[in-house]
Amino acid sequence: MWFEDVNPFNEPVFSFPFVGRLSMRQLAILGIGFMASYALFQSTGDVLSIIPSSVTAFFALKKQNVLPTELLLFSVLMFYIRGSSTTVQTKKTLKKIPKMHKEKLAESTVLRVPKPFAPKITDKVIKARKLFVSDYTKPYRMKLRLEKTTGHAIANQMCKVKFDGNIISTLSTDANGELEVIIIPGSAGKKTLQVFSKDTAKPIFEETLEIELQ
Repeated sequence: MWFEDVNPFNEPVFSFPFVGRLSMRQLAILGIGFMASYALFQSTGDVLSIIPSSVTAFFALKKQNVLPTELLLFSVLMFYIRGSSTTVQTKKTLKKIPKMHKEKLAESTVLRVPKPFAPKITDKVIKARKLFVSDYTKPYRMKLRLEKTTGHAIANQMCKVKFDGNIISTLSTDANGELEVIIIPGSAGKKTLQVFSKDTAKPIFEETLEIELQ
């Protein structure tokens, strides 16, 4: 299951053979990669010039679970940059501690045997998938792949999608067992997402979403 923002830049409106429908974001990423490969090939004539176009094709065509690949890599990069700056500041702070104070800290450190781990037995808690949104009233596209216990896709099956107790759509899965529907969070908190087949009374898919503001 994965989610996408509903905006003109992410809408798959251009149809192509073999790859299917692509959005403006995907076309922009592919265009940058192919232009870089073309420029490298014109200057070097090396077959390895295809690497930029291959990398951007992976970023553009890979289905994302939460964020587009380029935004995910940028978030990871910013995380490490902030972490390294925090480490440098910590080292500077430790250097300012007087030598006598460091010795007192070392002398006052006492090794203690930890208490044995005794977990508290409680009722079973259903884990929720966290969904961070920028606006509760903004629509988001949910894509879902339904599979049987054998691993085979539930293809061409009419389904009802229920979100927070309300039926929001009735539609059929495609040949790969995938379906997509627009959901609007509405408010924060835990909400149940269920998919029912026309042949079953119990949901064939059920997930608890914990919606929070980003």
